[in-house]
Amino acid sequence: MIMTKKKERYKIETFFEEGMQQRSIRVLDRLVGKTFVYYQDEVELINNEALIPLKHHLEKRMHFICSGAFDLE
Repeated sequence: MIMTKKKERYKIETFFEEGMQQRSIRVLDRLVGKTFVYYQDEVELINNEALIPLKHHLEKRMHFICSGAFDLE
């Protein structure tokens, strides 16, 4: 699959989980066709070499994630 500039590789969806009192982040990697799910505090713990680009993408958008910009309605 060839990625164009108009579409980002990752699609982020979040929701606030009342029981855990933190955001759950669902990320679709369009390049490989896989979905990953992390809690907000788990992103900094990603250390798999293949997932480092995903970690950087999430870290750059963490302020939006924390504010609920990607929340599902």
